[in-house]
Amino acid sequence: METSASNKLLQRLNGLKFITSRYLDIYEVISINSRNISLKRIFIKLYTNKLNFIESLEKLKQNIVSEYATECSSNSVIPNEYLSMMPEIGYTSVIKNCYQIENAIYESCKSVMTQTNNTSFKNSIDNFLRVHKNILKDLKPINLDCVEYNNQTI
Repeated sequence: METSASNKLLQRLNGLKFITSRYLDIYEVISINSRNISLKRIFIKLYTNKLNFIESLEKLKQNIVSEYATECSSNSVIPNEYLSMMPEIGYTSVIKNCYQIENAIYESCKSVMTQTNNTSFKNSIDNFLRVHKNILKDLKPINLDCVEYNNQTI
């Protein structure tokens, strides 16, 4: 792999890792504290799937950096397109927009998967997307605007 290709791969990897890990702490709180059993199950699946994907991206990143260490200058650069996708918003906004946020992550991952030639990266994304698609199906019919929020508990 040439230098620019490895740098581009790392940037995409960092971007996906950033958008996937964004708001993860909020999802963890919901998966632990929710009194609504249905929501709790969905958020446990969501949190677990995202955490597994982040771990697989981190392993892939380590492999790429160790293989191309002298060539990779941007191993921690996150492209602006990913930064702008996940702005700093509050707890309630994250919950109310959860489906839209997760659908945007799904579409971004799908797009990156079609643009990359790295088989390990494609496999990691594909594994994540298969589970994430089912979580989105579970999440879509829930009206999160109607969920009551009390001290970060729903």
